[in-house]
Amino acid sequence: MTYFSSRHVTAATKERQSKERNSKERNNKERSNKERANKERTNKERANKEKATKERKKKNDWKSRNCSGMTIRGNAVSYRGYTYRVGNPANHVGPNTRGIGCDSSWYGKPAHYGVAPDNIDTRTVIKCFYWGTHVLVTNHKSYGTKGYSHGNLYSAHRYLGRSGNNVRTTGCNLRVIFRRHGHHHVHGKNTLHCATRTAASNNAGIVYAHVHSGYTMTGGGMNNRYRHWNARSAFEEMMPHGNTFRCDTGFGPGHVTCYNQHCKTTVGSLQCTTRSTYFAGSGVRVATLPGGYTMTGGGIYNHYRHFNQHSGFEESYPHGNNGWRGDMGFGWGQYTVYVRGCKASVGRLTCVTRNSGVANYHSVGCPGGYKLTGCGISNHYRHFNHLSGFEQSQPHGNGCLCDSGFGSGRNQCFARCCKITQ
Repeated sequence: MTYFSSRHVTAATKERQSKERNSKERNNKERSNKERANKERTNKERANKEKATKERKKKNDWKSRNCSGMTIRGNAVSYRGYTYRVGNPANHVGPNTRGIGCDSSWYGKPAHYGVAPDNIDTRTVIKCFYWGTHVLVTNHKSYGTKGYSHGNLYSAHRYLGRSGNNVRTTGCNLRVIFRRHGHHHVHGKNTLHCATRTAASNNAGIVYAHVHSGYTMTGGGMNNRYRHWNARSAFEEMMPHGNTFRCDTGFGPGHVTCYNQHCKTTVGSLQCTTRSTYFAGSGVRVATLPGGYTMTGGGIYNHYRHFNQHSGFEESYPHGNNGWRGDMGFGWGQYTVYVRGCKASVGRLTCVTRNSGVANYHSVGCPGGYKLTGCGISNHYRHFNHLSGFEQSQPHGNGCLCDSGFGSGRNQCFARCCKITQ
């Protein structure tokens, strides 16, 4: 028989209790870590689920959609694998058409297109462009365009009429929006159409000449109708201003006619911008365009408004293919030169400059196939007297008229002419 001392039994008991305690602590720690990990995983899963729900709601919220990812192709817009177009194909309505129209008469649907479904993609395409109307009609509801209400619901009532392959709207000013799968291919030739509009005053004052609806200003000109050598005949400004052309003559009330030359394309749109450069001193300055734009016109603003040699008009005319050149003052002057440039969304805007020789009065026209977009003039008589007076540099048909000097002056006339090449 083996005997253990009480001391030995006590040591063994303590060792066993220690192991049990360590095991219990280890189990508690493992259980605690597992519970914490499970809780963290549950919280993470819940957060991810909430985030996904928010993103899904945001994705399905038409107000949160921006206009990125859209491509204008002629009169259509490609977006997320579909192509959208609007209205009667014979009317050539595009995404940037500004004039307001209505398609309440029957017409055939565009080939390969169906009426666009009432979903967030269609609504986003509607809100991002003007589409030549106030409201676009889907196969169910109707929504406001960019120029009306930026995609807000117009009516849950169905403003769509159908008869076989023909459709129409049952109200105005509304058009139908169509959709097809895949990208749209542009058919037909894109051409440039231009027009002239004038504004006049016998008590000038700044005068603004505006564009016809649907057109974009490309350049312009001015006729100083006060032909007496004094402060009221002085040159002040002829220049692009927004989508208008702005003119003023005379330190005091002058007599002026302002000309706005403006154009549009038959397919797609004409996108234009204006840049300027300021100078005070002696010499010529050229305002230039950013890349991608072609110069179509320009102008100049005279900051010096005292009737002496420093307010004498010298030049405002095309420079190369992306600049406009200007100068004021016989000696030093103070002026800002403006250049107007455009690009076509379909095809390429191709331009040339035509100029006359040096004489008193000129008429210079554009070559065949080109349309006038702007006029310029250079005064070759640089002495401050009646023969240096500015008379006119203005559109006339498909060309420009220029005249200088109250009497026999010396100037050169410039016509800027453009067309769309494929």
